[in-house]
Amino acid sequence: MHPQLAPVRYGSVSCNGDRPALYRTGLLLIVLFLFFSCVQKEKDQYSLDEKKKKWEEKISRMDLSVDSLRLLLEESVSVRDDVAISLLCRELGERMRISSDFSDAIAYHQQGLVAAYNIRDTLGITQALNNIGTDFRRIGALPEASDYHYQALQMAESFSGRNGKTGRKNRIMAINGIGNVHLSFGNLDEAENMFREALSEEKALGSDLGQAINYANIGAVFEEKQRYDSAFFYYQRSMEHNMLAKSQLGIGLCYIHFGHIYELQNEFDKAEREYQLAYDVMNGISDPWHWLEATLAIARIRLHKNDEKESLKYINLSRQAAAEIRSPEHLSKAYHLLHEYNLKRGDFTAALNDFKISKSFEDTIQNIQKLNKVIDMRLNYERNKYRQNIAHLNLRNEMEARQKSTILYASVISVALLIFSLIALFYAYIQRTNSNKILRKLNRVRTNFFTNVTHEFRTPLTVILGLSNQLQAEKEITPAEMNSYLRAIDRQGTHLLSLVNQLLDMSKIDAGIDNPQWQKGNIVVYVQMVVDSFRLYAKNKNLKLIFLSSEPTIIMDFIPHYIDNILQNLVSNAIKFSSAGSEIFVTTARVNNKFTLKIADAGEGIAKEDLEHVFELFYQGNRTDKNSGSGIGLSYTRQMVEMMNGKIEVESEDKRFYIYGDTTSATLRRMEVSNPESK
Repeated sequence: MHPQLAPVRYGSVSCNGDRPALYRTGLLLIVLFLFFSCVQKEKDQYSLDEKKKKWEEKISRMDLSVDSLRLLLEESVSVRDDVAISLLCRELGERMRISSDFSDAIAYHQQGLVAAYNIRDTLGITQALNNIGTDFRRIGALPEASDYHYQALQMAESFSGRNGKTGRKNRIMAINGIGNVHLSFGNLDEAENMFREALSEEKALGSDLGQAINYANIGAVFEEKQRYDSAFFYYQRSMEHNMLAKSQLGIGLCYIHFGHIYELQNEFDKAEREYQLAYDVMNGISDPWHWLEATLAIARIRLHKNDEKESLKYINLSRQAAAEIRSPEHLSKAYHLLHEYNLKRGDFTAALNDFKISKSFEDTIQNIQKLNKVIDMRLNYERNKYRQNIAHLNLRNEMEARQKSTILYASVISVALLIFSLIALFYAYIQRTNSNKILRKLNRVRTNFFTNVTHEFRTPLTVILGLSNQLQAEKEITPAEMNSYLRAIDRQGTHLLSLVNQLLDMSKIDAGIDNPQWQKGNIVVYVQMVVDSFRLYAKNKNLKLIFLSSEPTIIMDFIPHYIDNILQNLVSNAIKFSSAGSEIFVTTARVNNKFTLKIADAGEGIAKEDLEHVFELFYQGNRTDKNSGSGIGLSYTRQMVEMMNGKIEVESEDKRFYIYGDTTSATLRRMEVSNPESK
């Protein structure tokens, strides 16, 4: 047993049963409200994504014609289904652009942009802005194209899902469009920076098609700088990724790029071979705009090589295709080639006529550009309105993001407060229960204390009063009898004083006001001196008191007054409870850098159920048949041992009993540091 005493702080917790319940209910309602608010917002977003996914699957699965798409668009407009309108207009605008009907492409994409605003679809708005920018680039309206691409870039960067694949793709599209605008204006360094940034993003996404497009764009920059080797290198990289992406259009465009570099270097055979490969690839896809680029390139290169018959064949093919898609730009190029063809043949009249037609289409292009300026006036109004909508949408997105963050933080804090409140209430309940137990135990201890103290004081007082009454009643008393009475009264008074002194000393130790005097010296000699004072008492009881020490000298710090009292209590108990003719051993030793004192006797022993209580105040074992103990001595002894940084333990076997104590190693270390030679 290793008994330890520690200060005990008593306290109680009281609370109103209604308030915690109301508090918990309020917190629960707040948490539920915030939870359902978050769920509702997530549900709205989920509903929009589901609708878009269904319409995208429907459009791709049914492979609808342009007329079918227009019918679906009319139905969607009639029922005001903005999700369907946004997606159908995007599909129709892209098909119109492929067929080079840029006016309708712009109109459809503008209509889809309005629908995307209505449903607050940030992703749809960004895609529509990029598509409109691309449409304007195709017709040469570069300022307008730049404006829309920059709006798309701003929207993509403010999009909450900007780090996702789709969000990053939209940002890349905007950067790519801005780079193409700079390339058209001749801002080659700025264009290259844009294309390289887009290429870096495409590499991060692992998109072969995206890398192919940007490698080709960087090649175009070096071609404009007349650094043909570098341009050819980037076009080759573009071709590699187009093949990985299985993009026939990209492969055909790379052949055109290769042919154009050869043509610029007057390597017409190589240029013709590349243009022919591009023409063969373009024949297999439905993109008349890019097919015309290959066709006109072959016609031009055949004319350079004086292959007039073949050149005329491709010129006529390009004229017919350009007329079908109503492309004045390609018609102007075709009639200009026809003008050069007639000049080579010496037919100046036809050449002049073709030149006039070419110029008329060129004027048409200029007129279209002038018309675009008129359209721009209308679009400026629309653009300003869209900008306001974008600003409003950005502000709304920021507010929603802040609101979501606030709701999330509030939810976490509310849940934490709820958990903390439950823990606090449970802790208060446990503390109150423990406090009640401690109070009941304290009350029982207090009652037992006063009962035992009363009993301990009553016995010597009763003896003293009895002897005093007998002394007063005796009329004739001899001096010997008088001395006998007085010695008995003195013994009982001394015993009573000893009890009072021990109780006072215990109270001082408990209160921490005891100020014992430490001394440093050979504790073995001091213990032996105290033990020797009990030899006569033991001899009178027919007991043999034996002192043993493992070392003759153990220097340490100790409190002599405490050592006296400890030995007084332990040795006197050993003598009191030992059988006549037995031996009592008092031993000292240094064990593991600790001083150990053991007192052993061959008495009756202590019952197992009493062992853990022997150091409690006023405790007396049930098996003792000598009711002369006070129940104070061992408790007081434990306090003194612990005050000297030690511990006290008891062991008992059948017919054998001993108590021993030891100091902590800290005391010996203190001794050894100050007196190293004693080791």
